[in-house]
Amino acid sequence: MESDFLELLVANERVGRWMDILMDPFQRSRHKFAITQLQQDLQRGPSYIEEANRMGVTQVLTKLLSQTSDEKTMEAVSRIIAACSGPMACGGKVSSFTYDGVTVHIREGALGDGLGAKVWSVCHIMCRELVRHPEIFRGQQVLELGSGTGLVGLVAAAAGAQQVVMTDYEDQVQQFPVILANEVMYETAHAQLVAAAIRHRLAHGGRALLCCAVRDQAVFDMFRDSCRRWGLRYRVLRVAPNAEDLGGIRGRERDYEGGFLLMAVDHADAPAADWHRDDFEPVA
Repeated sequence: MESDFLELLVANERVGRWMDILMDPFQRSRHKFAITQLQQDLQRGPSYIEEANRMGVTQVLTKLLSQTSDEKTMEAVSRIIAACSGPMACGGKVSSFTYDGVTVHIREGALGDGLGAKVWSVCHIMCRELVRHPEIFRGQQVLELGSGTGLVGLVAAAAGAQQVVMTDYEDQVQQFPVILANEVMYETAHAQLVAAAIRHRLAHGGRALLCCAVRDQAVFDMFRDSCRRWGLRYRVLRVAPNAEDLGGIRGRERDYEGGFLLMAVDHADAPAADWHRDDFEPVA
């Protein structure tokens, strides 16, 4: 969610400030102060620890240990190193998710690795839709755009897809009868790229199912316009996450003021013969 990335930006600025001091031999008189502040910041949460590890704090402080005999400083350094080596420092957490009897295990990356490294609330909406309507993809080849952690693609595979190709960048792949995409549009440029990818990668008569949180309506207006430009039919259904999604790994409802959309896209001149639901609405 966006608040996590704001926290990460603050963590980057604060940890970077103390690291600049600690790596500057001309600011040795301020090293003790920087170490104390860094220890306090690391207690704020995992984002600070992730940034400290990324900046190599353990190596820097290990070297400084040999240059001081101050007991309080040595204790603070030891606590920092311990924090950077403990459970909160692990960005590669393995998580298990179960949707109506289908269980998938994935490894999340650190928040600093980017948007795709974490599981977001909207992903659970998409995964439940897939396991409750496996007729979308059962026995078919599926292309997932913007796979990130791969949770959506793995759920589709576990629920009956013949083959799932998971991609996180544009590549030369064949056309597919089913395309899945979850949380792939954050900017207007993304909307244009996703529409173009669907146009070129979706087989005639195929279907593309997307699920996204609406953070900026302009992004989805661009997607609508891009779909029209590429000869795609675009319809939507407003959906809502379950309460446990909002209280889970990532996501709070306040982060998604525009709500949540389940989106159905197919070729206007060769639409899918049947969809798994009939409550998608055209977008004006």
